[in-house]
Amino acid sequence: MRMGARMVDRGSSSPLPEKIGTLLQESRWLAVGAVALFLTMALWGFNKEDASWSHAVVASGMHNPAGRAGAWVADLLLYIFGFSAWWWIVLLGMSVWWGFHKLNSAETPDRRPLFIALAGFVILLVASSALEALRFYTLNVELPLSPGGMLGIEISRFLASQFGYIGSTLFLLILMAAGWSIFSGMSWLWAFERLGALLETLAGFLYGRVDAWRDRKIG
Repeated sequence: MRMGARMVDRGSSSPLPEKIGTLLQESRWLAVGAVALFLTMALWGFNKEDASWSHAVVASGMHNPAGRAGAWVADLLLYIFGFSAWWWIVLLGMSVWWGFHKLNSAETPDRRPLFIALAGFVILLVASSALEALRFYTLNVELPLSPGGMLGIEISRFLASQFGYIGSTLFLLILMAAGWSIFSGMSWLWAFERLGALLETLAGFLYGRVDAWRDRKIG
């Protein structure tokens, strides 16, 4: 009987206290936040004079604030996606927000499967890169390749040959809107309703101010 009681006690005891489990989860999301901060510094501090993935140069120092690793990562992402590489920081930032919100809330903030949100992110990233290459190719900015990156250039060329520039632009804008909605879970109908309410409130405020100014002017 004693042995059975001991087995029951072992089975009922938690292998990991809840507090330690919560701390480990917080540490995980803090690590993701640190990666997002590192990537932000790397992309912001990109410099063509740094030795990196797409080219090798002889330099006396490192310009990227994230160091040699940051220079390589920034060069690789910007080479493939162009400025749309910044969407990776949005992904990491929203992951951190979702993780901490989940820890501090009894209800899950988003019940969608993870692969659905990631699929939306991929759609958003690809469409953004292609639109960047299609419409902003003349920007004189410091990039390892050109706006839109290698991915955006290839996709925009294909779309332009099939649908023309205007048709491709409309298609990519719709694709970006759909990708953002799937990725973030935001409803565009809800966003337009909120925007309409905000504009209505602003119009009422301005009308009230003008009306008050007229009353003071009349005396």
